[in-house]
Amino acid sequence: MAMGIMGMNLPIPNHHLSSVVYICLKDRLQYQIIEVLRLDTLRYKNAELKTADTTPRAGGCIVILSILVFAALFSGCSTVSKSSAYDAGNTRAVMQPVKARTGHPAVAIAENLKGRPYLYGGVTPAGFDCSGLVHYAYLKAGVSIPRTTRDQYRISQRLPMERAKPGDLLFFRIDSRKLSHVGLYTGDDRFIHASTKQNRVAVASLNDPYWRKRLIGVGRIH
Repeated sequence: MAMGIMGMNLPIPNHHLSSVVYICLKDRLQYQIIEVLRLDTLRYKNAELKTADTTPRAGGCIVILSILVFAALFSGCSTVSKSSAYDAGNTRAVMQPVKARTGHPAVAIAENLKGRPYLYGGVTPAGFDCSGLVHYAYLKAGVSIPRTTRDQYRISQRLPMERAKPGDLLFFRIDSRKLSHVGLYTGDDRFIHASTKQNRVAVASLNDPYWRKRLIGVGRIH
């Protein structure tokens, strides 16, 4: 759509027409365009607010719309809405630090479950046992792995501890000669697991002699 302004036709998008406002000072012929973007109401001393489709009264003021104002209007428009830009920025703000901090999505999921209760046989946030936590974290990260500690050990790739990365599985022998516990390595000699001693999902350190001497293997899920 085109609007005639000072003898010229300027293309003006329909969605901007309702946004253009002007004021006319009654006592003198001085006019200002004070806002052009979706202005609903305006109060201004000694001014009368009108919309773009209002016809000035006879003997009233001559309305002048500055070409510079329209230039500023169009140069300020964006093809991305403010809400969309905010959402996209917010997504980057949330997701990137998680990846940088944990290095693995399953670890990020498990860390968000810290404090959840220990429950033998549990595989939901209502309660987890050790292998149930690992199974759940990987499943939510998009990878299906076996439910039990023994089967998780069986399908994972053996690695030396010095090559362990966040997301690898740490296997322990607790009170017997058999494999009996698993946790998710988070880096810096730490791991997250469903602890029977603390009765909740918690973080532990391999620098603790209790865990160091009971570690029997590292496994990687592919």
